[in-house]
Amino acid sequence: MAGEVSSLDMYLEKAVWENLMGNTPDDPEPSYLVHNFWEQGKPGSANDTLSYRGYAYPHVYNTFFGMYQIEKKYPSLVAYTHPATWCLNVAFNVFERLYSESISYNWSTGLMGEQTTPALIAALQAERMTRQADEVLSKMATKYKNFASTKYPYGSEYSFDNTGEEAVYMLAELNLGSDRANALRMMRDIVAKTRATRGQMPVWYLYADPTTILGESWWQSQYSAALAGYAMDDYSNRTSALQMGADAVSSSQRSVLERLNYGAKLMNLANVNSGQISDVAANIGASAWTYQAEKGALGTLGVGGGPGVQFLNGWRGMTGESDLGLWGAVQTMSTDLVTDDPIFGTAAYGGSESSDQYSYTVLPSDGVQQRLNLVTQQLSVQLGSDRYTQAIIGKNSADLRLVSGTAHTGVLQVSGMAQGSYAVVVDGTSQGTVDNHTPAGAIASPLQVSYAVPAGSSFILHLVSLPPDANARRR
Repeated sequence: MAGEVSSLDMYLEKAVWENLMGNTPDDPEPSYLVHNFWEQGKPGSANDTLSYRGYAYPHVYNTFFGMYQIEKKYPSLVAYTHPATWCLNVAFNVFERLYSESISYNWSTGLMGEQTTPALIAALQAERMTRQADEVLSKMATKYKNFASTKYPYGSEYSFDNTGEEAVYMLAELNLGSDRANALRMMRDIVAKTRATRGQMPVWYLYADPTTILGESWWQSQYSAALAGYAMDDYSNRTSALQMGADAVSSSQRSVLERLNYGAKLMNLANVNSGQISDVAANIGASAWTYQAEKGALGTLGVGGGPGVQFLNGWRGMTGESDLGLWGAVQTMSTDLVTDDPIFGTAAYGGSESSDQYSYTVLPSDGVQQRLNLVTQQLSVQLGSDRYTQAIIGKNSADLRLVSGTAHTGVLQVSGMAQGSYAVVVDGTSQGTVDNHTPAGAIASPLQVSYAVPAGSSFILHLVSLPPDANARRR
Protein backbone atom coordinates (compact mmCIF):
# COMPACT_ATOMS: atom_id res chain seq x y z
CA MET A 1 0.00 0.00 0.00
CA ALA A 2 2.87 2.40 0.73
CA GLY A 3 4.03 2.25 -2.88
CA GLU A 4 0.56 3.06 -4.19
CA VAL A 5 0.20 6.00 -1.81
CA SER A 6 3.62 7.35 -2.81
CA SER A 7 2.58 7.12 -6.46
CA LEU A 8 -0.62 9.04 -5.74
CA ASP A 9 1.34 11.64 -3.79
CA MET A 10 3.74 12.17 -6.70
CA TYR A 11 0.87 12.19 -9.22
CA LEU A 12 -0.90 14.97 -7.34
CA GLU A 13 2.26 17.03 -7.05
CA LYS A 14 3.66 16.61 -10.56
CA ALA A 15 0.79 15.70 -12.86
CA VAL A 16 -2.00 17.70 -11.23
CA TRP A 17 -0.57 20.57 -9.16
CA GLU A 18 2.31 21.49 -11.46
CA ASN A 19 1.32 20.33 -14.95
CA LEU A 20 -2.48 20.33 -15.02
CA MET A 21 -2.97 23.43 -12.86
CA GLY A 22 0.30 25.16 -13.82
CA ASN A 23 1.69 25.82 -10.34
CA THR A 24 5.22 25.63 -8.99
CA PRO A 25 5.91 23.43 -5.94
CA ASP A 26 5.86 26.35 -3.48
CA ASP A 27 3.90 28.97 -5.41
CA PRO A 28 2.89 31.74 -2.93
CA GLU A 29 -0.19 32.60 -5.01
CA PRO A 30 -1.19 29.37 -6.73
CA SER A 31 -3.94 29.04 -9.30
CA TYR A 32 -6.88 26.77 -8.59
CA LEU A 33 -8.20 26.83 -12.13
CA VAL A 34 -8.12 23.51 -13.95
CA HIS A 35 -6.83 23.46 -17.52
CA ASN A 36 -8.34 21.17 -20.10
CA PHE A 37 -6.73 17.80 -19.60
CA TRP A 38 -5.81 17.61 -23.29
CA GLU A 39 -6.19 20.41 -25.81
CA GLN A 40 -4.26 21.73 -28.81
CA GLY A 41 -2.35 18.47 -28.80
CA LYS A 42 -0.89 19.37 -25.42
CA PRO A 43 -1.62 18.20 -21.86
CA GLY A 44 -2.78 20.42 -18.99
CA SER A 45 -1.15 23.81 -18.52
CA ALA A 46 0.94 23.28 -21.66
CA ASN A 47 -2.19 24.37 -23.52
CA ASP A 48 -3.69 27.81 -22.98
CA THR A 49 -7.32 26.73 -22.58
CA LEU A 50 -8.57 26.95 -19.01
CA SER A 51 -11.45 24.57 -18.49
CA TYR A 52 -14.86 26.20 -18.40
CA ARG A 53 -16.38 22.77 -17.76
CA GLY A 54 -17.38 22.43 -14.15
CA TYR A 55 -17.39 18.67 -14.62
CA ALA A 56 -13.57 18.64 -14.41
CA TYR A 57 -13.36 20.25 -10.97
CA PRO A 58 -14.75 17.56 -8.64
CA HIS A 59 -12.29 15.05 -10.13
CA VAL A 60 -9.45 17.28 -8.97
CA TYR A 61 -10.73 18.39 -5.56
CA ASN A 62 -11.84 14.85 -4.70
CA THR A 63 -8.35 13.52 -5.39
CA PHE A 64 -6.77 16.10 -3.10
CA PHE A 65 -9.48 15.41 -0.52
CA GLY A 66 -8.77 11.69 -0.80
CA MET A 67 -5.09 12.39 -0.15
CA TYR A 68 -6.06 14.36 2.95
CA GLN A 69 -8.09 11.40 4.22
CA ILE A 70 -5.21 8.98 3.58
CA GLU A 71 -2.77 11.17 5.52
CA LYS A 72 -5.16 11.50 8.45
CA LYS A 73 -5.65 7.73 8.65
CA TYR A 74 -2.03 6.75 7.98
CA PRO A 75 0.16 9.70 9.05
CA SER A 76 3.41 7.71 9.08
CA LEU A 77 2.87 5.46 6.09
CA VAL A 78 5.16 7.41 3.71
CA ALA A 79 7.03 10.72 3.62
CA TYR A 80 4.22 12.88 2.22
CA THR A 81 5.05 15.87 0.03
CA HIS A 82 2.59 18.12 1.88
CA PRO A 83 0.79 17.95 5.22
CA ALA A 84 -2.81 16.75 5.29
CA THR A 85 -4.21 20.23 5.89
CA TRP A 86 -2.46 21.50 2.74
CA CYS A 87 -4.32 18.87 0.69
CA LEU A 88 -7.60 19.82 2.36
CA ASN A 89 -6.99 23.50 1.67
CA VAL A 90 -6.31 22.78 -2.02
CA ALA A 91 -9.48 20.68 -2.21
CA PHE A 92 -11.48 23.57 -0.78
CA ASN A 93 -9.95 26.15 -3.11
CA VAL A 94 -10.59 24.05 -6.22
CA PHE A 95 -14.16 23.56 -4.96
CA GLU A 96 -14.51 27.31 -4.47
CA ARG A 97 -13.09 28.06 -7.92
CA LEU A 98 -15.69 25.78 -9.47
CA TYR A 99 -18.37 28.29 -8.48
CA SER A 100 -16.63 31.35 -9.94
CA GLU A 101 -17.96 33.38 -12.87
CA SER A 102 -15.63 31.91 -15.49
CA ILE A 103 -16.85 28.33 -14.95
CA SER A 104 -19.96 26.78 -16.47
CA TYR A 105 -21.94 23.73 -15.33
CA ASN A 106 -21.88 24.58 -11.64
CA TRP A 107 -24.81 26.29 -9.90
CA SER A 108 -27.56 24.48 -11.82
CA THR A 109 -25.82 21.24 -12.79
CA GLY A 110 -25.27 18.10 -10.76
CA LEU A 111 -21.67 16.97 -11.20
CA MET A 112 -19.97 13.60 -10.87
CA GLY A 113 -18.39 13.10 -7.45
CA GLU A 114 -20.40 15.62 -5.42
CA GLN A 115 -21.47 12.97 -2.92
CA THR A 116 -18.31 13.78 -0.91
CA THR A 117 -19.51 17.30 -0.05
CA PRO A 118 -20.87 16.43 3.44
CA ALA A 119 -17.55 14.75 4.27
CA LEU A 120 -15.63 17.77 2.94
CA ILE A 121 -17.67 20.07 5.19
CA ALA A 122 -17.10 17.80 8.20
CA ALA A 123 -13.34 17.71 7.55
CA LEU A 124 -13.12 21.49 7.28
CA GLN A 125 -15.03 21.85 10.54
CA ALA A 126 -12.82 19.26 12.26
CA GLU A 127 -9.70 21.18 11.18
CA ARG A 128 -11.27 24.42 12.47
CA MET A 129 -11.38 25.86 8.96
CA THR A 130 -14.72 27.38 9.87
CA ARG A 131 -14.81 30.08 7.20
CA GLN A 132 -14.19 27.53 4.47
CA ALA A 133 -16.81 25.13 5.84
CA ASP A 134 -19.37 27.93 6.00
CA GLU A 135 -18.50 28.89 2.42
CA VAL A 136 -19.23 25.37 1.19
CA LEU A 137 -22.50 25.30 3.13
CA SER A 138 -23.52 28.66 1.70
CA LYS A 139 -22.84 27.57 -1.87
CA MET A 140 -24.72 24.33 -1.37
CA ALA A 141 -27.70 26.20 0.11
CA THR A 142 -27.89 28.29 -3.06
CA LYS A 143 -27.52 25.24 -5.28
CA TYR A 144 -30.22 23.43 -3.33
CA LYS A 145 -32.66 26.26 -3.97
CA ASN A 146 -31.87 26.04 -7.67
CA PHE A 147 -32.93 22.39 -7.70
CA ALA A 148 -35.61 22.23 -4.99
CA SER A 149 -38.46 23.35 -7.24
CA THR A 150 -37.14 21.94 -10.51
CA LYS A 151 -39.49 19.36 -12.01
CA TYR A 152 -36.74 17.26 -13.59
CA PRO A 153 -33.39 18.01 -11.91
CA TYR A 154 -31.70 14.74 -12.79
CA GLY A 155 -30.00 15.33 -16.11
CA SER A 156 -26.71 16.70 -17.29
CA GLU A 157 -25.66 18.49 -20.44
CA TYR A 158 -27.78 15.89 -22.26
CA SER A 159 -31.50 15.86 -21.56
CA PHE A 160 -31.50 12.07 -21.21
CA ASP A 161 -28.43 11.85 -18.98
CA ASN A 162 -28.43 10.95 -15.30
CA THR A 163 -25.31 12.42 -13.71
CA GLY A 164 -27.43 14.94 -11.80
CA GLU A 165 -29.00 12.27 -9.61
CA GLU A 166 -25.94 11.93 -7.39
CA ALA A 167 -25.46 15.64 -6.67
CA VAL A 168 -29.13 16.51 -6.23
CA TYR A 169 -29.57 13.64 -3.78
CA MET A 170 -26.58 14.95 -1.82
CA LEU A 171 -28.14 18.43 -1.72
CA ALA A 172 -31.36 16.99 -0.36
CA GLU A 173 -29.36 15.05 2.24
CA LEU A 174 -27.68 18.26 3.42
CA ASN A 175 -31.08 19.93 3.86
CA LEU A 176 -32.98 17.20 5.68
CA GLY A 177 -32.74 19.14 8.92
CA SER A 178 -34.02 22.47 7.58
CA ASP A 179 -36.43 21.42 4.81
CA ARG A 180 -37.32 17.83 5.64
CA ALA A 181 -40.55 17.38 3.69
CA ASN A 182 -39.18 18.79 0.46
CA ALA A 183 -35.80 17.08 0.85
CA LEU A 184 -37.49 13.71 1.39
CA ARG A 185 -39.68 14.31 -1.67
CA MET A 186 -36.58 14.98 -3.75
CA MET A 187 -34.86 11.85 -2.46
CA ARG A 188 -37.96 9.77 -3.09
CA ASP A 189 -38.31 11.12 -6.62
CA ILE A 190 -34.63 10.57 -7.43
CA VAL A 191 -34.76 6.95 -6.29
CA ALA A 192 -37.96 6.36 -8.29
CA LYS A 193 -36.38 7.95 -11.35
CA THR A 194 -33.10 6.06 -11.15
CA ARG A 195 -34.96 2.76 -10.73
CA ALA A 196 -37.16 3.52 -13.73
CA THR A 197 -34.23 4.25 -16.02
CA ARG A 198 -32.03 1.31 -15.05
CA GLY A 199 -32.23 -1.98 -16.88
CA GLN A 200 -33.90 -4.73 -14.87
CA MET A 201 -33.59 -7.59 -17.33
CA PRO A 202 -31.18 -10.42 -16.38
CA VAL A 203 -28.60 -9.33 -18.94
CA TRP A 204 -25.25 -8.39 -17.44
CA TYR A 205 -24.69 -5.20 -19.44
CA LEU A 206 -28.21 -3.87 -18.82
CA TYR A 207 -29.04 -4.90 -15.26
CA ALA A 208 -28.80 -1.88 -12.90
CA ASP A 209 -27.26 0.12 -15.76
CA PRO A 210 -28.72 3.59 -16.44
CA THR A 211 -30.01 3.31 -19.98
CA THR A 212 -30.29 6.13 -22.51
CA ILE A 213 -32.54 6.79 -25.49
CA LEU A 214 -29.76 5.75 -27.84
CA GLY A 215 -30.17 2.01 -27.63
CA GLU A 216 -27.62 -0.79 -27.63
CA SER A 217 -25.08 1.07 -29.76
CA TRP A 218 -24.27 3.58 -27.05
CA TRP A 219 -23.39 3.56 -23.35
CA GLN A 220 -23.81 0.32 -21.46
CA SER A 221 -21.84 -0.07 -18.24
CA GLN A 222 -21.30 3.66 -18.03
CA TYR A 223 -19.67 5.26 -15.00
CA SER A 224 -22.90 6.66 -13.50
CA ALA A 225 -24.09 3.14 -12.67
CA ALA A 226 -22.19 3.24 -9.38
CA LEU A 227 -21.94 7.01 -8.92
CA ALA A 228 -25.68 7.66 -9.08
CA GLY A 229 -26.22 4.34 -7.34
CA TYR A 230 -25.12 6.08 -4.14
CA ALA A 231 -28.67 7.49 -3.94
CA MET A 232 -30.22 4.02 -3.85
CA ASP A 233 -27.66 2.83 -1.32
CA ASP A 234 -28.28 5.66 1.13
CA TYR A 235 -32.04 5.52 0.69
CA SER A 236 -32.31 1.78 1.17
CA ASN A 237 -30.05 1.60 4.21
CA ARG A 238 -30.75 4.89 5.96
CA THR A 239 -32.97 7.67 4.68
CA SER A 240 -36.08 5.70 3.70
CA ALA A 241 -36.69 5.17 7.44
CA LEU A 242 -37.70 8.85 7.59
CA GLN A 243 -40.53 8.42 5.07
CA MET A 244 -43.93 8.36 6.76
CA GLY A 245 -47.58 7.67 5.94
CA ALA A 246 -48.32 6.85 2.33
CA ASP A 247 -44.63 7.27 1.51
CA ALA A 248 -43.39 4.81 4.15
CA VAL A 249 -41.01 2.15 2.82
CA SER A 250 -41.40 -1.39 4.15
CA SER A 251 -38.47 -3.71 4.79
CA SER A 252 -39.54 -6.00 1.93
CA GLN A 253 -39.64 -2.99 -0.41
CA ARG A 254 -36.09 -2.16 0.66
CA SER A 255 -35.11 -5.75 -0.03
CA VAL A 256 -36.38 -5.47 -3.60
CA LEU A 257 -34.53 -2.17 -4.05
CA GLU A 258 -31.38 -3.83 -2.73
CA ARG A 259 -31.26 -6.15 -5.76
CA LEU A 260 -30.84 -3.16 -8.06
CA ASN A 261 -28.68 -1.28 -5.56
CA TYR A 262 -26.07 -4.01 -5.33
CA GLY A 263 -26.13 -4.56 -9.06
CA ALA A 264 -25.22 -0.89 -9.44
CA LYS A 265 -22.26 -1.31 -7.07
CA LEU A 266 -20.90 -4.19 -9.12
CA MET A 267 -21.65 -2.91 -12.63
CA ASN A 268 -18.52 -0.85 -13.18
CA LEU A 269 -16.18 -3.52 -11.81
CA ALA A 270 -16.87 -5.37 -15.07
CA ASN A 271 -15.08 -2.53 -16.87
CA VAL A 272 -11.75 -3.75 -15.49
CA ASN A 273 -10.10 -6.07 -17.99
CA SER A 274 -9.27 -9.52 -16.65
CA GLY A 275 -9.28 -11.06 -20.12
CA GLN A 276 -12.91 -10.55 -21.09
CA ILE A 277 -12.03 -7.37 -23.01
CA SER A 278 -8.55 -8.15 -24.30
CA ASP A 279 -6.17 -11.02 -23.66
CA VAL A 280 -3.12 -8.90 -24.49
CA ALA A 281 -0.90 -9.00 -21.40
CA ALA A 282 -0.32 -5.24 -21.41
CA ASN A 283 -4.09 -4.65 -21.22
CA ILE A 284 -4.78 -6.85 -18.18
CA GLY A 285 -5.89 -4.60 -15.31
CA ALA A 286 -6.75 -1.66 -17.56
CA SER A 287 -10.35 -0.45 -17.68
CA ALA A 288 -12.66 0.37 -20.58
CA TRP A 289 -14.93 3.41 -20.69
CA THR A 290 -18.15 1.71 -21.83
CA TYR A 291 -19.59 -1.43 -23.37
CA GLN A 292 -21.44 -1.40 -26.69
CA ALA A 293 -23.93 -4.25 -26.94
CA GLU A 294 -24.46 -3.71 -30.66
CA LYS A 295 -21.42 -5.38 -32.16
CA GLY A 296 -21.25 -6.47 -35.79
CA ALA A 297 -19.14 -4.44 -38.19
CA LEU A 298 -20.24 -1.02 -36.96
CA GLY A 299 -17.12 -0.26 -34.96
CA THR A 300 -17.14 1.97 -31.88
CA LEU A 301 -19.86 4.58 -31.90
CA GLY A 302 -20.58 7.78 -30.01
CA VAL A 303 -18.42 9.57 -27.46
CA GLY A 304 -15.33 7.53 -26.76
CA GLY A 305 -15.63 5.81 -30.12
CA GLY A 306 -14.68 6.45 -33.70
CA PRO A 307 -12.37 4.94 -36.32
CA GLY A 308 -9.28 5.43 -34.15
CA VAL A 309 -10.66 3.52 -31.17
CA GLN A 310 -10.48 -0.26 -31.08
CA PHE A 311 -13.67 -2.27 -30.63
CA LEU A 312 -12.69 -5.11 -28.28
CA ASN A 313 -15.35 -7.76 -27.75
CA GLY A 314 -17.99 -5.07 -27.40
CA TRP A 315 -15.84 -2.69 -25.33
CA ARG A 316 -14.46 0.65 -26.41
CA GLY A 317 -10.67 0.45 -26.33
CA MET A 318 -10.32 3.62 -24.27
CA THR A 319 -10.23 4.12 -20.50
CA GLY A 320 -12.03 7.48 -20.71
CA GLU A 321 -14.14 8.19 -17.64
CA SER A 322 -14.20 4.62 -16.35
CA ASP A 323 -12.21 5.70 -13.30
CA LEU A 324 -15.25 7.69 -12.13
CA GLY A 325 -17.29 4.51 -12.07
CA LEU A 326 -14.60 2.64 -10.16
CA TRP A 327 -14.30 5.52 -7.68
CA GLY A 328 -18.08 5.49 -7.26
CA ALA A 329 -18.08 1.75 -6.58
CA VAL A 330 -15.45 2.10 -3.86
CA GLN A 331 -17.52 4.80 -2.11
CA THR A 332 -20.37 2.39 -1.35
CA MET A 333 -18.89 -1.11 -1.71
CA SER A 334 -20.12 -3.25 1.17
CA THR A 335 -21.50 -6.58 2.24
CA ASP A 336 -25.28 -6.36 2.52
CA LEU A 337 -27.61 -8.81 4.26
CA VAL A 338 -31.32 -9.13 3.40
CA THR A 339 -33.58 -11.44 5.41
CA ASP A 340 -37.03 -10.85 3.90
CA ASP A 341 -36.70 -10.67 0.12
CA PRO A 342 -40.17 -11.62 -1.24
CA ILE A 343 -38.58 -14.16 -3.63
CA PHE A 344 -35.16 -15.09 -2.25
CA GLY A 345 -35.75 -14.80 1.49
CA THR A 346 -32.34 -14.41 3.13
CA ALA A 347 -29.49 -13.34 0.87
CA ALA A 348 -26.02 -11.94 1.44
CA TYR A 349 -24.71 -9.62 -1.26
CA GLY A 350 -20.93 -9.40 -1.40
CA GLY A 351 -20.44 -12.08 1.23
CA SER A 352 -21.88 -15.19 2.84
CA GLU A 353 -24.13 -15.67 5.84
CA SER A 354 -25.29 -18.24 8.34
CA SER A 355 -27.75 -17.92 11.20
CA ASP A 356 -29.25 -19.51 14.27
CA GLN A 357 -32.12 -18.47 16.51
CA TYR A 358 -29.94 -15.86 18.21
CA SER A 359 -27.85 -14.15 15.54
CA TYR A 360 -26.60 -13.78 11.97
CA THR A 361 -22.97 -14.39 11.04
CA VAL A 362 -21.65 -12.56 7.98
CA LEU A 363 -18.35 -13.21 6.19
CA PRO A 364 -17.51 -10.33 3.82
CA SER A 365 -15.97 -10.86 0.39
CA ASP A 366 -16.68 -7.46 -1.15
CA GLY A 367 -12.99 -6.57 -1.44
CA VAL A 368 -13.16 -3.50 0.82
CA GLN A 369 -14.48 -5.07 4.04
CA GLN A 370 -15.25 -1.81 5.79
CA ARG A 371 -19.03 -1.55 5.41
CA LEU A 372 -21.82 -3.85 6.51
CA ASN A 373 -25.50 -3.14 5.82
CA LEU A 374 -28.32 -5.14 7.38
CA VAL A 375 -30.93 -3.97 4.89
CA THR A 376 -34.00 -5.49 6.54
CA GLN A 377 -33.13 -4.03 9.94
CA GLN A 378 -31.65 -0.80 8.49
CA LEU A 379 -28.51 -1.24 10.57
CA SER A 380 -25.25 -0.09 8.97
CA VAL A 381 -21.66 -0.27 10.20
CA GLN A 382 -18.76 1.61 8.62
CA LEU A 383 -15.15 1.29 9.73
CA GLY A 384 -12.53 3.99 9.43
CA SER A 385 -9.05 2.57 8.83
CA ASP A 386 -9.69 -1.04 9.89
CA ARG A 387 -11.32 -3.89 7.99
CA TYR A 388 -13.39 -6.76 9.32
CA THR A 389 -13.34 -10.47 8.46
CA GLN A 390 -16.46 -11.58 10.35
CA ALA A 391 -19.54 -9.97 11.89
CA ILE A 392 -21.98 -11.58 14.32
CA ILE A 393 -25.14 -9.53 14.76
CA GLY A 394 -27.52 -10.46 17.58
CA LYS A 395 -30.69 -8.91 18.95
CA ASN A 396 -28.82 -6.78 21.50
CA SER A 397 -25.19 -6.97 20.41
CA ALA A 398 -22.74 -6.86 17.54
CA ASP A 399 -19.36 -8.59 17.32
CA LEU A 400 -16.81 -7.67 14.66
CA ARG A 401 -13.60 -9.63 14.09
CA LEU A 402 -11.11 -7.17 12.63
CA VAL A 403 -7.59 -7.28 11.23
CA SER A 404 -5.11 -5.68 13.63
CA GLY A 405 -1.40 -5.40 12.85
CA THR A 406 0.25 -2.72 14.96
CA ALA A 407 -1.46 -1.18 17.97
CA HIS A 408 -3.57 1.85 17.05
CA THR A 409 -6.85 3.62 17.70
CA GLY A 410 -9.90 3.23 15.51
CA VAL A 411 -13.38 4.62 14.95
CA LEU A 412 -16.50 3.06 13.51
CA GLN A 413 -19.88 4.57 12.70
CA VAL A 414 -23.13 2.73 13.33
CA SER A 415 -26.45 3.87 11.87
CA GLY A 416 -29.81 2.48 12.90
CA MET A 417 -28.91 1.43 16.44
CA ALA A 418 -31.76 1.38 18.94
CA GLN A 419 -31.84 4.17 21.51
CA GLY A 420 -29.83 3.40 24.60
CA SER A 421 -26.31 2.93 25.91
CA TYR A 422 -23.77 0.38 24.75
CA ALA A 423 -20.65 -1.13 26.26
CA VAL A 424 -17.54 -1.18 24.06
CA VAL A 425 -15.43 -4.30 24.67
CA VAL A 426 -12.21 -5.21 22.82
CA ASP A 427 -10.90 -8.76 23.25
CA GLY A 428 -12.85 -9.07 26.47
CA THR A 429 -11.62 -5.81 27.99
CA SER A 430 -14.13 -3.01 28.55
CA GLN A 431 -13.22 0.30 26.93
CA GLY A 432 -16.15 2.32 28.22
CA THR A 433 -19.62 3.03 26.94
CA VAL A 434 -21.30 5.06 24.21
CA ASP A 435 -24.74 6.65 24.32
CA ASN A 436 -27.18 6.64 21.43
CA HIS A 437 -29.92 9.11 22.28
CA THR A 438 -31.68 11.30 19.70
CA PRO A 439 -34.30 13.89 20.73
CA ALA A 440 -37.82 13.25 19.49
CA GLY A 441 -38.33 14.60 15.98
CA ALA A 442 -34.60 15.02 15.32
CA ILE A 443 -32.68 13.17 12.63
CA ALA A 444 -30.30 10.66 14.18
CA SER A 445 -26.61 10.98 13.41
CA PRO A 446 -24.46 7.85 13.13
CA LEU A 447 -23.19 6.60 16.48
CA GLN A 448 -19.44 7.19 16.74
CA VAL A 449 -17.59 4.39 18.52
CA SER A 450 -13.91 4.89 19.38
CA TYR A 451 -11.70 2.00 20.43
CA ALA A 452 -8.06 1.10 21.08
CA VAL A 453 -6.59 -1.77 19.07
CA PRO A 454 -3.99 -4.15 20.53
CA ALA A 455 -1.10 -5.36 18.41
CA GLY A 456 -1.66 -8.75 16.83
CA SER A 457 -3.16 -10.48 13.84
CA SER A 458 -6.80 -9.81 14.75
CA PHE A 459 -9.11 -8.62 17.50
CA ILE A 460 -12.79 -8.78 18.38
CA LEU A 461 -14.80 -5.62 18.95
CA HIS A 462 -17.95 -6.29 20.95
CA LEU A 463 -20.74 -3.71 21.14
CA VAL A 464 -23.52 -4.74 23.53
CA SER A 465 -26.65 -2.99 24.74
CA LEU A 466 -26.76 -2.11 28.43
CA PRO A 467 -30.00 -2.83 30.32
CA PRO A 468 -32.15 0.22 31.19
CA ASP A 469 -31.38 -0.03 34.91
CA ALA A 470 -27.65 0.16 34.13
CA ASN A 471 -28.29 3.27 32.06
CA ALA A 472 -30.17 4.85 34.94
CA ARG A 473 -27.36 4.08 37.41
CA ARG A 474 -24.80 5.62 35.04
CA ARG A 475 -26.82 8.83 34.82
